[in-house]
Amino acid sequence: MTPQQIALVADSWALLAPSADEFTTLFYRRLERLNPELRRLFPDDAQQSKRLASLLDTMIATLNLMDNLLPALQAMGRRYAELGVSHRDYSLAEDALLATLEEALGQRFGAAERAAWTRAFETLSAVMEQAAAGEAEIAPLQPQVLLQPGHSRQADRQEAAAQGAGGQAFAGTPTGRSNRQ
Repeated sequence: MTPQQIALVADSWALLAPSADEFTTLFYRRLERLNPELRRLFPDDAQQSKRLASLLDTMIATLNLMDNLLPALQAMGRRYAELGVSHRDYSLAEDALLATLEEALGQRFGAAERAAWTRAFETLSAVMEQAAAGEAEIAPLQPQVLLQPGHSRQADRQEAAAQGAGGQAFAGTPTGRSNRQ
C-alpha cells in the first residue's frame, strides 16, 4: 500500500471510529444478508462487533508497519481455515465491508477511498489466505498472489452469487465450529 492509501484508510476510519460498534454491527448484518449461513459463526453480535472494531483499530493504526501485523494475520488465517473459510468467503467479506463503508461514509467514500480500502483488505486477506494454505513465504504487499491469471475476486463474487454464496466469511474472531472433519 502506498502512504497515500494508508492515509485514506486511516482518515476514513477516524470518521467512523466514534461509532465503530454501530459500523461493525451494520457490517455483520450486511454479511449475513449476503449469506445467511454465516450467522452460526458469529452468534454473539455485541461482543463480535466490539472485537471487530478493536481489530480494525489495531490493523489500521499499524498498516504502515506490516511486519508487526504478520503474526496476528497469519494466526487468524489459520484459524479461519480450520473453520472452513474459503477464498470466496473473503470476497463476500470484502463486498460487505466496502458496501458498509459506502453506506456509513456516504459522499466521503469516493473512488480513492474505495481503492485504498480495497487494497488494504486484499493485502491483509492475502496474508491470511497464504497462512491458511500453509505457505511459508508471505508476500503481504502482493494481494493478488493467490489469484490465478484470469481469475479475480469479481469472478468469485459472481460464482458465489450463482451458487447462493454457501460459505463462511471472516471478520473479527469467529466463534463457530469448524466445517472440517
